[in-house]
Amino acid sequence: MQHSDGDVLETAKTFLRAGGKNLQIYVPDYYALWGYEFTGTDQYLKILKMEAQACIDAGIAEDVSYVLYNEPGSNWIGAYHDSDGNKVTGWNAMYWFWLDMVETLRAVYRKNGVASEPKTVGLNLSTYQPSTMASYMKFCAEHDCVPDIISWHDLSESQFKKFDSEYTHYRNLEKELGLEEHEIVINEYADFTDCSSPGNLACWIGLWEEYNVSGCLPFWHLSNNLNGLAADANEGNGAWWLYKWYGDMSGNYLPVTAEGAEKCDFYGTASLDENKNCANVLFGGQSGDGKIILSGVTDTDAFRDAEKIHVKIESTDYTGFHGVADEPHVLKEGALPVTDGTVTVPMEDLNALSAYRITLTKASEQESSGLSDGNWRAVYEAENGSLAGSASIRKVTSSVPCSNQQIVSGIKTAKDSVTVTVDVPADGYYKYDMVYAAGDGVNTQAPKRNYPYPAENTLSVDGRIAEEIVLLNTLSNSWPECIPLICR
Repeated sequence: MQHSDGDVLETAKTFLRAGGKNLQIYVPDYYALWGYEFTGTDQYLKILKMEAQACIDAGIAEDVSYVLYNEPGSNWIGAYHDSDGNKVTGWNAMYWFWLDMVETLRAVYRKNGVASEPKTVGLNLSTYQPSTMASYMKFCAEHDCVPDIISWHDLSESQFKKFDSEYTHYRNLEKELGLEEHEIVINEYADFTDCSSPGNLACWIGLWEEYNVSGCLPFWHLSNNLNGLAADANEGNGAWWLYKWYGDMSGNYLPVTAEGAEKCDFYGTASLDENKNCANVLFGGQSGDGKIILSGVTDTDAFRDAEKIHVKIESTDYTGFHGVADEPHVLKEGALPVTDGTVTVPMEDLNALSAYRITLTKASEQESSGLSDGNWRAVYEAENGSLAGSASIRKVTSSVPCSNQQIVSGIKTAKDSVTVTVDVPADGYYKYDMVYAAGDGVNTQAPKRNYPYPAENTLSVDGRIAEEIVLLNTLSNSWPECIPLICR
């Protein structure tokens, strides 16, 4: 199976016990490879029956939805037939086979006495195609096989920018066809350069919250790591903390606007929980300075007539796919004044790859206005250092998140080095986190020549050797990790 660590029969119990509501089964991922080694419609219907029966036997028939196609093209199944036996091709073939798959699922459920109808997900296109979605939904409406969940994929910045038109087009189709609104799930989203980057992913989260749709991260890298959120067993990376924050949000959604930047570059989401007397803002995607302006604060029951608000500002940073992030950093905390119902939170030295959370609670009467700094922190970019030997700056545009789309590569021998000048507030011990990637020796396409090996580096501080570092192989130069060190 292509997603071998995501077998619904193995994951459903834990997922549902944790509060999950619905599991999507990619039916074609029964096949081992991408693109799928499709073996014909008769065999595919047998696979579908087997998967449905297994879910019924496991007691999860009402908890799953069947994604019948994944990123289909018009000729994926070849020629097929309509209900009268006439030959059909292209998308028409796909639609008639869709109907047969839906009826096959219904028959399996009826045979086993399942009270509810099986839930389906479609059309699951790789990009939203207006004409295809229009003909597909028309066919489904006419033949009583409309999917319960509507899905497609948005896997690039350009698709992020088009989402409003995609969403509007689809909702208009429902109105034209006399259909009630269906749940939309973008079950694969984010670009390669977004995956594991808290700042970039915060923008996507903001988009889904704005339109009240759900989304799923893509399985593009290692399996069994929550699609780029888990650094190891029970250890999250920097992006994991973003989703932890997101999961902790409660109450009602608050509208968010971005000024001076596009949503794909600087965006997020916000919520207000009147019962808990708190509000949260998540955002990211932009470097430099900015302001978060919270208007209408004193119009809420939680903060009515407040003259000041307690504010806590935290960040979670990019640690690559495998880099463990112990916890978010508290950047500032204290009370800020409320002016004409508005609180302005100044943000300095934002990092585009980091995500940020602002938590608002009631300020005590004794609190004076002002924010106190958290522990000293600073970010240094290798490409801004002095390079020696074969070390060089390489531009990266499409495979991995990195600041300024640049990395330093070519550090292979003792003559190759990067020197970065770091100014600390006082002598003492400091935690040094270094993001790196090391995929030397990896050759998964030719297993007999696949010999991954670690990289060995020397860390020098003030001209003396501070640490001999062994950098574990990350299995790809596009799959970074973060190694923590204590330096003096």
